[in-house]
Amino acid sequence: MEKYENVVLNSRAKYGQFYTDPNVGRLLVSRIETAAPNSVIDLGAGLGSLSMAASKKWKSASIVSVELDSLSYFSSLKGNHFHIYADALDYDLPNKIKNEYGEFDVALCNPPYTRPLWKPEYEKILEEAGLSETRGVPKDGRAELLFLAQNLRLTKSGGELGVIVPSGIITGERSLDIRKKLLDNYCVESVVDLPRGVFSNTEAKAHILFLKKSSPYKKNIKLYEVKKKGGVSRPIFIPREAGIDRLDYGFHSQKITKVSDHCKPLSFFDVSIIRGSLSSREVREAVIPVFHTTDFPINSGTSIVDLPIVNGGLVDRFAHAIQGDILIARVGRNLEEKVCYVREGMVPVSDCIFILRIIDMELRKVVFEYLVSNEGKRWLGACSRGVGARYITRSDLLNMNIKL
Repeated sequence: MEKYENVVLNSRAKYGQFYTDPNVGRLLVSRIETAAPNSVIDLGAGLGSLSMAASKKWKSASIVSVELDSLSYFSSLKGNHFHIYADALDYDLPNKIKNEYGEFDVALCNPPYTRPLWKPEYEKILEEAGLSETRGVPKDGRAELLFLAQNLRLTKSGGELGVIVPSGIITGERSLDIRKKLLDNYCVESVVDLPRGVFSNTEAKAHILFLKKSSPYKKNIKLYEVKKKGGVSRPIFIPREAGIDRLDYGFHSQKITKVSDHCKPLSFFDVSIIRGSLSSREVREAVIPVFHTTDFPINSGTSIVDLPIVNGGLVDRFAHAIQGDILIARVGRNLEEKVCYVREGMVPVSDCIFILRIIDMELRKVVFEYLVSNEGKRWLGACSRGVGARYITRSDLLNMNIKL
């Protein structure tokens, strides 16, 4: 077993694979609405969790798995399960498969999280899926988007897809055009938020995207989350247009519960949000004090800091915090815990931090108390983006609803 696990880990490192937990595989398959598909494809099948879950649910369906890695259980396949050792991103793969198996009713996929060396044929894969010329698709290619496009090519018109995707596609600013193209060209049915740590040896945030290969015909999208203690939440419904900004349950659930007649977005008020200007390298090399994410008073019993006063001639060259500012971590695994109020002082700030400057003292007090409350921390956590390293944006903060 130890030897087997070492091979699995080496394979994962080589191909960027984080194999599907059987529970996640069962969850994905259970939420496919197609009752009795004739054919199912599992592209980039890994160790076969999705194929196995599919074979148990749809006993009469023909299941075709595709995997380049030779390490798998596929040599012992029986019945209606067929395996193809091939590059899942081969442009000609659909033609090769269709000749023998036709197009597929259902596509299941947990793509590797890598950036394969760009090939000209990848542009054709994206183009045929309606995802080409998309801002946020660099020429080094994101495997998850290429796999999504390839699955769309393999699925018949009206077919259904369930694909595990990293948080970037669901929430990332750079993927806004991708979400718009998906929502404009296909019927996105639902998205399920998975908890961090669902894949072994990584804290990467992931979601399950369910869509049908048809024109959008539903006004709303259902969002769910898998609870940390197990089970799936009740759905919340968002209009398709709202999904362009982001498609995650965590953000929209907080947004729904916070909105009321007594709330206004932060953008409604006279506030300034300034991003720090010093890089981590410049912070390490600085000869003057600089406030960085490591300086937040976590677990100290207070969220108020007294900072040194740096000579005005030095500090004015950089974005800097002054008395009365609220400092908020822009990036970091536990960024919701990193908020503080500057009681006194004036120092430069690193580019990992936002400076929130509010002139109105009463509003400043309300905003600060909200940000350091449990509710405010939940909101910051919910609006954070990113697969591994989490981050928030200026627009996220400006959309924060403040109860007066």
